[in-house]
Amino acid sequence: MKKIVIFLLFLSALTAFAQENARPAEFPGGMDALHQYINENMQYPVQARENGEEGVVMVKFSIDSTGKVCNAIVTHSVSPALDAEALRVINQMPQWKPRVVDGVETSADFSIPFNFVCMGKTVQKAKKTKQKSEKVRN
Repeated sequence: MKKIVIFLLFLSALTAFAQENARPAEFPGGMDALHQYINENMQYPVQARENGEEGVVMVKFSIDSTGKVCNAIVTHSVSPALDAEALRVINQMPQWKPRVVDGVETSADFSIPFNFVCMGKTVQKAKKTKQKSEKVRN
């Protein structure tokens, strides 16, 4: 029933790349588990799908020194509905293993792009309907 493809294009730490005695923050179970979490929890908003809304929503967030997700913001917006869905998924993530530098747990910043792509007749129909309505108005 879901005809969506969500690509997790990349996950990049924005703080302190290669430090000795450092361990990056980690989603429980690693990158594969993060991909699985996003795919299982992301839901394409019905109205956005019907309107043919597509694109990449970029969300920046922090993992604090206790491993909690905080300060999630949309840095590249597509639409209010898609932005809200990406933020919902980020804000409901389970606790991460925090970043450790020289034995001290510290915060880390991340960005995750969510690529919303409607597939099938729903988007085509929405785009054609929009084009027809624009022709009628002119």
